Amino acid sequence: MALDIEIHENIDLSRYSTMRLESIGNLCVVNSEESLIDLVKDLKAKNKKWRMLGWGANQLFPKDARGFIYIKLDFKWNQEDFNSDLKSSYFPASVSLNNLVSLAKKNSFKGWEALTGIPASLGGALFMNAGTRLGEICEITESVRVLDENLEIYTHKVSSDSFSYRKNNFLKKNEIILGANLFHHEKDDKTSDKITEYLNYRKSTQPLKSKNCGCVFKNLEDYPVGKLIDDLGLKGYSNEYFQISNIHGNFIEHLGGGNLDLLAEFIQEIKSIVFDKKGLNIECEVQY
Repeated sequence: MALDIEIHENIDLSRYSTMRLESIGNLCVVNSEESLIDLVKDLKAKNKKWRMLGWGANQLFPKDARGFIYIKLDFKWNQEDFNSDLKSSYFPASVSLNNLVSLAKKNSFKGWEALTGIPASLGGALFMNAGTRLGEICEITESVRVLDENLEIYTHKVSSDSFSYRKNNFLKKNEIILGANLFHHEKDDKTSDKITEYLNYRKSTQPLKSKNCGCVFKNLEDYPVGKLIDDLGLKGYSNEYFQISNIHGNFIEHLGGGNLDLLAEFIQEIKSIVFDKKGLNIECEVQY
């Protein structure tokens, strides 16, 4: 096994998820592509299951997660090496969207404001086509570098069919995003102001300080789920462990002592109420 892999067995995984659900599991932090290939090869040889882990904002762990090895990428990236004059630049999957937004603000990259405030790594954001009301990450992605199931690396050239709402359409089972080339449409002096304005909007409309996983449900085509839940008077609806946020109806806050099974029950209860009162099926955005 390569030296630049950190192995953590039977650890508390709650700190690797923004919702902080109770969970025990195994984690490998990988610092290079070569080590990632070695690790996956070893896990396949031992017939062990694994899952990728980003920032844990849209991913929830079971209470006993020891049936999987969670893999977290921590590839090297030096912001000082970034060349703002290039129209397209490569970034490793582990770089945070916060870093990319900082680059956008500094260099006035038009289109990158869509990433503002999303607590995610680049790989996780590409996996689910993360976005805000300002746009989606697919709109600034030129190509994605991928490790396939046979441990071969290929580059996916992004097309209009590569992504749809909150999902990618090109990754196959057990494929891993290594990084991506992002481009900016042009430079716009208003980008910095747009980022600041949207951050202030998020602070006033989302429960950023509570234990939550962001928006739980996918929006319906013509009906934002936050508004739907608000219209049903469900803001603040709670049990011992969880509460629908009083600030935003599509956020569920963890009050403490909860686990994934208890959360799944609470989510199903909300879905049943929405269906009974509105006849609408709402689908989870969060992964579990």
